[in-house]
Amino acid sequence: MSSWICYTTSRNKEEISIVWEVKEHDNGLKRKQHFTQKNNILSSFLSLSLSLSLSLSLSIYLFISLFHNSSFGFNKISRWTFFLFRFILFSFFHFQFLFFFFLHFSLLFFLSFFLSYIFSFLFFLSFFFLSYIFLFFLSFIFDFFLFSFLTFFFSFHFFFFLSLFRFLSLSFFL
Repeated sequence: MSSWICYTTSRNKEEISIVWEVKEHDNGLKRKQHFTQKNNILSSFLSLSLSLSLSLSLSIYLFISLFHNSSFGFNKISRWTFFLFRFILFSFFHFQFLFFFFLHFSLLFFLSFFLSYIFSFLFFLSFFFLSYIFLFFLSFIFDFFLFSFLTFFFSFHFFFFLSLFRFLSLSFFL
């Protein structure tokens, strides 16, 4: 008669080592079989999808903020609707940043996030000189500091619930 116990020994961003401990109850013999699962492809895919979603959300935010109150028809949008749209979009952007920051402490994720942010910002920076550069820059700085303050104010609660979830999931599998 044998029983199998599965637990994780090391969990980093490059590999996940899973130990299957086999206990033979008949003769008291114990064996351990180690299985290592490489997840480099998964890390690359998550990094790419996260950087693309970050750059897309930031690009949409920059585009709408730039052409608001211009001659492209965005002036028919009310002020509160536009503020609500910016709030949802920028909150989604910061939620992605928190998801990246707390779940993936990897240099690859950080570089992909930083490069996507810089490239999308530099790409839409060329449109700043067309019109409303000063007003848009002030609006962007105001939104950035406002939602950064709100994000990092609630980041402690997010990290607390995330740690609680990890503890409960780990205790469940043990």
